[in-house]
Amino acid sequence: MKVGERNFTILFVCTGNLCRSPLAEGYLKKRLRDKGIDNIRVISAGTIGIEGRPASEGSIRIAEENGFSISNHAARALTHSLIYEADLIICMEEIHRDCVIGMDPEAAKKTRLLMDFSKLSSPNSPVYDPYGREYDAYRLVFEQIREGVEGLLEKVLQERLNA
Repeated sequence: MKVGERNFTILFVCTGNLCRSPLAEGYLKKRLRDKGIDNIRVISAGTIGIEGRPASEGSIRIAEENGFSISNHAARALTHSLIYEADLIICMEEIHRDCVIGMDPEAAKKTRLLMDFSKLSSPNSPVYDPYGREYDAYRLVFEQIREGVEGLLEKVLQERLNA
């Protein structure tokens, strides 16, 4: 992962691009804004090919409670071009990483799980899918996402300093 002065693209991937990856995208964008970093592009996509649907109500609500908005989010399908454009691909579960690598074996070297960046989770841990569950499930998932994104941000900032 080399984050220099040029634009750097981070792609978050989950299943439907309705809950987890929009939250991770929105939260990382918020944290980058907080730090005045504007040369990192953050996007998200889903492996099952849903297009145009809004983020889930639970995700929209948890985002608002945490100081950012994903109310304008529109789901997008994971494509070869998104994989190619991304400098770093962050997946919520192993099955998503397998999908990315299945679409483009060359992407293996730039594809990681979000929880690999967390100080509270063991490597290869999944970010649980809250879709269709009660609101408390979204709270728990956002705590996982927050911890993973904070670790990712720390790594990105270290890379910027060393670029």
